[in-house]
Amino acid sequence: RTQELIHVVKSSICLATDTTRQRWGHRQRKHKTYLQEEAKMVDYYTTPKKSAPTNAHSVLNFSSIVMILLFSTQQVTTIRASTVMVTSTTSATRKIRKKVPPPPHIRRKKPLQNFLFQNAKKSQETGIVSTDASLEGQSYLDVASSLQNSQTRMTMDNVTCHFYEQPLDHFTSSSSSSTFLERYCVYSGYDIHTPPDNQAEGDETDKNNNPIFFYVGNESPIDEYVNNTGLMWELAPKYNALVIFAEHRYEGESVPNFTITDSNNNTTSAIENCLSYATSKQALADYISLLSHINPNHIRPVIAFGGSYGGMLASWIRMLYPGSVAGSIASSAPIWGLPLTNFNIDGAYRVISRAVRLDYPPTSTATTFRHGEKKDDEVENGKDKQQHQQQTNYCFENLLASWPLISYYAQTEYGRSILSKEFNVCQPLKKKDDAWALLYWAQSPWFDLAEGDFPFESSYVPYALKMGLNALPAWPLQRACHASGLNEDLGIVFEDFNNSGDGGSIKDVKYKIAYGDGNIELHVDWDELTWEEMVEYSGDDDKDEREKINLLVQQNKIIEEMGLFHKLRDAVAVWFNVTGDLDCFDVLDTFGKEEEKEDSVNEVDDIVGKGNDALAKSKRKNRNLREEKSDHFLASNDSFMITPEQQQCQTKAESEGCWTPLCCNENMNLIITEARGLGGDFFWPPTHSRGTKTYNDIVSARSQDEQYQEVNEECADRNKVFGYPSPKSYDPWSRRLDDYYGGLRIDSQSNIVFSNGLLDPWSAAGVYAYGMDPTTPSSGETYYGPMVQNVTKDGSVIALILDLGGHHLDLMYSTEEDPECVREARRIQEENIAKWIHEWNESVEKRICLSPSCAKTVFL
Repeated sequence: RTQELIHVVKSSICLATDTTRQRWGHRQRKHKTYLQEEAKMVDYYTTPKKSAPTNAHSVLNFSSIVMILLFSTQQVTTIRASTVMVTSTTSATRKIRKKVPPPPHIRRKKPLQNFLFQNAKKSQETGIVSTDASLEGQSYLDVASSLQNSQTRMTMDNVTCHFYEQPLDHFTSSSSSSTFLERYCVYSGYDIHTPPDNQAEGDETDKNNNPIFFYVGNESPIDEYVNNTGLMWELAPKYNALVIFAEHRYEGESVPNFTITDSNNNTTSAIENCLSYATSKQALADYISLLSHINPNHIRPVIAFGGSYGGMLASWIRMLYPGSVAGSIASSAPIWGLPLTNFNIDGAYRVISRAVRLDYPPTSTATTFRHGEKKDDEVENGKDKQQHQQQTNYCFENLLASWPLISYYAQTEYGRSILSKEFNVCQPLKKKDDAWALLYWAQSPWFDLAEGDFPFESSYVPYALKMGLNALPAWPLQRACHASGLNEDLGIVFEDFNNSGDGGSIKDVKYKIAYGDGNIELHVDWDELTWEEMVEYSGDDDKDEREKINLLVQQNKIIEEMGLFHKLRDAVAVWFNVTGDLDCFDVLDTFGKEEEKEDSVNEVDDIVGKGNDALAKSKRKNRNLREEKSDHFLASNDSFMITPEQQQCQTKAESEGCWTPLCCNENMNLIITEARGLGGDFFWPPTHSRGTKTYNDIVSARSQDEQYQEVNEECADRNKVFGYPSPKSYDPWSRRLDDYYGGLRIDSQSNIVFSNGLLDPWSAAGVYAYGMDPTTPSSGETYYGPMVQNVTKDGSVIALILDLGGHHLDLMYSTEEDPECVREARRIQEENIAKWIHEWNESVEKRICLSPSCAKTVFL
């Protein structure tokens, strides 16, 4: 026991010292001592311990004394990674927490409880370490289960973060290639491995084969995923997994420093093409290098997890590196949103439009699946019983009718004054363009509400989109419809354009809308809006103007009785007033003013996407800008001075993160948000001309000059310092990505579980079995297919269809509010994970048996 305590103390001092190095020196690339300590730490994680060191040369610090006091009982057991909480209370980790605090629904535990409960190893003699009498005598997994059931959640408080030196360019063979430090966070409290008592020293046949659960970081600081990826945390105790979260390059604390220093740490030059290294290919190479560092010889099975862009990376890392990753859970992964894999240019908005038709809460009339079968009592003559009932939800129709009516009111000063009052805007709408700004403002939050359509209160999406730690209500999309009254029958009637039965329809974007008793009747013909003038003009302008105002006053009485405008206002307030403390809505400052673009080299270029709207707008990630800048970046000496252009490069990298540079470098065109208002959703006016149905129609309509201009707007590099590709090399079809990752050609792949929530707009870009995409126009309003689809013939790649799933909801912590489809998805995911772990360990046994010692034993 004394030897074990000495080992604990040495580890404490090592990791505490390592954390100090991280705080004060992690931006310096050449520190061999740091790397040596890192290697020792990794060896500690991965090598089974026969006995502890017999002596210690380290000086005891306060943390070590506290640990000895804690463990000087008869219940002491061997501790693995025993310094997790010691290091997590250092100033360096507090600094990280301060920048990216966990969402408010995360419950923190006291550090002492964390330390004892989450770092205790199972002991054959004494059970577990415990300060809670109610937990004494229980196994370690029993404790983990009780913690899970009590809704205790793991956060950044529980992990230890380190930095690993990565080459800036993995695909350049030059020995002088620049490097950067990638942050990754580890939790080893579940990583329990006890070698047999008769294990011979140096015998390789009993390596630690516990799995590694590896989160493939995406376009946010890693803190967000540590705090919210409950599936990993809930499964890890059951499989004794080592839990690792890796941060994407150009995110959080993993932003490269684009200067080159000499041995005296003097800046000698700046790295050229600073943003050109932000690509998915480089990020995947980072992760594989890190895994090889932590899992030498690939003994332990690695299970990759990821959601959204992280889900794309999780699937691609298994496809490209099957010898390093045993299997992947790819949730809400839109890898089939590229132009050569998808024809659904308005797919995201079709998904949203189906979701607003649901009841509140949606679980009250949900379609329930079990192993691909719908329950018999939910099927009647091939249709849901709900379809036989009288329509009770008019949210789709009322939304569709709102946009032409706003446009109608926008035509007159009096009408704009009504809009200003009804929508409670901070600045009055004085011009027609102001009213158009109001229209787009009211259309903008529906994508985000759908993306965050979870069955519980959550700040996940608002926090990711720069709205702080303010939680949306449960089922926010349906709540917006039902709590506001937009679901009610307001007496709005849609008719064929000429009421003849063949004169158009909503699908054709050719219809007329009667409001109330027909006092207002608007005609929509694609992007044109007309109405019959009900004022007989006398030729006297003043008199005619008074008559028009009197007519609008009478018409507005009908609209006020319907309450359409204020119901729409209350609906979008679910998103815009998530804090609940706004007195008015600042519409014009949000949508009504052109951003001023500065030509000065000291200003960061504006490259918010237009055609690349895919994630540029819906994924405006919260960039927690560092107030402190890298001292040696801004430093100068006699031989070198950082130019304003190069300083701009560093500023842009730190402020924007990886996503926009990645889209510019790789032409990642996710086309499912390319169009709306084409007849399959509740938006108007259409974003493209009549007849546009495919991405080819959109590309063909652009001239080459227009295409170059669009690329320049998205990926501006006026000073030629970012390293973005030339606009002339722009690839609107993303052919290079399709070639690199395989596109639709994944028949030879294996061990991937894709999951798609049908409430999530990104499900329109998900992976499905051939001909079974439930988000296409031909699939209808309700999905009747199986929950589990075999994407490959052998069933080793499957797609899960979650009829009430939001954006990677299945990766989050389980709750009592979860719909049955999500519970079933997690069960299937675990089933596959267990299978992958078993298969990997079997293959490792065969691989180890190829060694001379094993072969000799077998022969004898």
